[in-house]
Amino acid sequence: GGYGWFVTIMFYVLCWANKDFQVLVVQYWEAKGLPFGRWQHYIHFPSVWLVIADGLTKRADLAAEAITSVTSYIPLYVVYSCWYTFCLRLNYFYTARWPYPFLAAFTKEWQHWGFYGFAFLMFWGYGSLQRALILTSARMRLGWGAMLDAAGAQDMH
Repeated sequence: GGYGWFVTIMFYVLCWANKDFQVLVVQYWEAKGLPFGRWQHYIHFPSVWLVIADGLTKRADLAAEAITSVTSYIPLYVVYSCWYTFCLRLNYFYTARWPYPFLAAFTKEWQHWGFYGFAFLMFWGYGSLQRALILTSARMRLGWGAMLDAAGAQDMH
């Protein structure tokens, strides 16, 4: 779930709103005939909405049983963060361009690693938000079910 939040929010905040991204990336690819801007919306916009729908529609009883502690997700986010960092750096290695133009402004290696650490915290933060959404939704639905069962039992007497 945290990835869906991250993909949508970070794309629109860090990329789409960035003038350099529009000029150096979107216009570059669209000049070559690739509908890059439209495809980016198709890729990035639905993620957060699918995550919200997923959180609100999970079976409440299973969600309440299966969700573990916030810290139990750290290994997953570490692995994904490593993969994300690898992909960013591999892209730069092959193209001499960062996928996010703001990364080109970083002149020190520690600045890049600071961004990767920030990305990890965002993954984990959004994952924690998704966990809270699922648990809150499950508790509400389980609570409503118990209230409805109790009301139905009273009607039977």
